[in-house]
Amino acid sequence: MSYKISLIAVLVLLMGAGFAQGQTRSEATDTGAMLVTGMFSFSSIGGDLYENGDGDRYTSIAVAPGLFYFVTPGIGIGGDIFYSRTSQGDYDDTYWGAGPKVGY
Repeated sequence: MSYKISLIAVLVLLMGAGFAQGQTRSEATDTGAMLVTGMFSFSSIGGDLYENGDGDRYTSIAVAPGLFYFVTPGIGIGGDIFYSRTSQGDYDDTYWGAGPKVGY
């Protein structure tokens, strides 16, 4: 029984050492590197489940761009902006948002 536990412990330690080498820094996270992200979504839904009494479709659009700048190797700051609009017939909603982010 002790042999099996020792073998499992050695395997776990070897796996951990292999993962540590794979997580070294790269040029993608060096000082001055930028990470540009974004999301876009559009949907127009109809049918008995989503249409209102007048037969109007439910429409939704969302856009969320973002930027992340590495100030030192592996540490960055940035921000996101968000825009969303939903509408159905005479009803519509618009949402705006913005916020900072910090990451390692």
